[in-house]
Amino acid sequence: MVPEFTHLLEAVPDDEKVGNVFRRDFRRDHGTDTRSDTVSKQICAIGKKADIKVSASKFASAHDLRRSFGRRWAEKVKPHILMQLMRHDDIKTTMEYYVPSDADEVAEAVWRTAATDTLDQMQ
Repeated sequence: MVPEFTHLLEAVPDDEKVGNVFRRDFRRDHGTDTRSDTVSKQICAIGKKADIKVSASKFASAHDLRRSFGRRWAEKVKPHILMQLMRHDDIKTTMEYYVPSDADEVAEAVWRTAATDTLDQMQ
């Protein structure tokens, strides 16, 4: 579990920490167990209700949340760790979609890291 999610869970008052973290009561019309497409539709409905747009005509979906998680963590961990966090079977997927190949983005990350290292050494 990543620290940001741990902190979110820790913020829940003790008297409200009961049951599952995620409700599993989304049911298809015919009563079968929860399926990913049903949950995905619910997440899309939440994105629409919250008016979270990822483009002019598209509201946030489960996959958009997954991609934003991957992009955020790509700046924090090495590719092989990100591959495990994203549960990719192949490092190529991680490298293609999440590890920056844009020279400006790479340069920015290098300078940001160097500035942080310099501050750490000064303290």
